[in-house]
Amino acid sequence: MRLDLFPNEYKNTVDCHAQDTIKRFEADRDKNIYQFQRSLPSEPTSKYAPLFMGFFGAVLGVVIGFVVGAVADLIIHNHDYDYISYVIFGGSIVLLTSIGVIGGAVTVRSENRARRQIEMERANTEYITARIIDESKQKTADYLNLFEQEVKAKTDVYAESSLAKEVTLWMCEPFAESIANAERDSYIEKIDVPFNYNVFSDRITSNIGTFDFKKNRCENLGSRVEQAALARALAAAIQLEISIRFPQDSSGPDNRIDIKTSYGKDSADVEILYSAENGYYKPIRSW
Repeated sequence: MRLDLFPNEYKNTVDCHAQDTIKRFEADRDKNIYQFQRSLPSEPTSKYAPLFMGFFGAVLGVVIGFVVGAVADLIIHNHDYDYISYVIFGGSIVLLTSIGVIGGAVTVRSENRARRQIEMERANTEYITARIIDESKQKTADYLNLFEQEVKAKTDVYAESSLAKEVTLWMCEPFAESIANAERDSYIEKIDVPFNYNVFSDRITSNIGTFDFKKNRCENLGSRVEQAALARALAAAIQLEISIRFPQDSSGPDNRIDIKTSYGKDSADVEILYSAENGYYKPIRSW
């Protein structure tokens, strides 16, 4: 797997691809549902429709059977064939009743099938959406694990680099000076001194200036892994150097040096915060 993106960049790429795929499935779902809905009446057909339509068919069969039977009786004029009128009468009732019952049953069944298809389309899309999201999360997690492994290995290399030590001292001197010169008057309860820097492929920017690789005759970093690794190696070295210079705050209390790493568009970013309680602080007095 190529590690040419920061984890947040990779996550955004995977998430966008997943959302595009989900939208395509949802568009297909909506198209299919629309086709099924077109076959449905505005109001659902009653489940008793076969009985109603069968009853209507029976009534219609009585009327038609009576009329046709009577006409047949007038045409034949032979009492030996009276049974034909009865056959026509009864047959009309049976036939039209059957047609009504079957027609009603087919209508209800067709509507039920269409509604089941709509439910299946929605359920299938929900299942596919959940699976796509799970796969995206797993891809991101796998990438992050591999990225972290490579960064850790490279961080150990940069920790021994003489050039990294040079950059550490370049950043530590003004950071230590900011800590030493921080206000510690009696009205200040806590001391916070931030230091931020960003590692690009061709430079390091910070709140004290820019370390340009070309001007300082350094090769550019070749990957996101190298940027992240150098950022972390410098952070660990700065933390150690500041801890040595300030084992305690000059006002007396213990101090803390917290490190927060993140990723920008093209840089590995680090926020270092020196903090300590102010030993010279005095609470407000009541009159």
